[in-house]
Amino acid sequence: METLIKRGKLFSSIKIIIAIITLVLIIAGTINNNFNIKILFLLVSSIFFITTIESYFSNKKDMNFIVDLMLMVGFLLVFFFI
Repeated sequence: METLIKRGKLFSSIKIIIAIITLVLIIAGTINNNFNIKILFLLVSSIFFITTIESYFSNKKDMNFIVDLMLMVGFLLVFFFI
């Protein structure tokens, strides 16, 4: 049971680190008028999509599923409106 909790915390921290790095790259790309921003938004939304699937099937709290789903939809909306 403890290994599952540690694995879940590790997966969540990796997801947050990748999302922060990607958001910094998106901001830097916006400042430099770079058109590769869509690829980065797609990367972030796919990270949250994988997390959403993982949290749904591992019977975690419903709140984690809702938050990850909202973040995924938000990043996808921004992806399509850029």
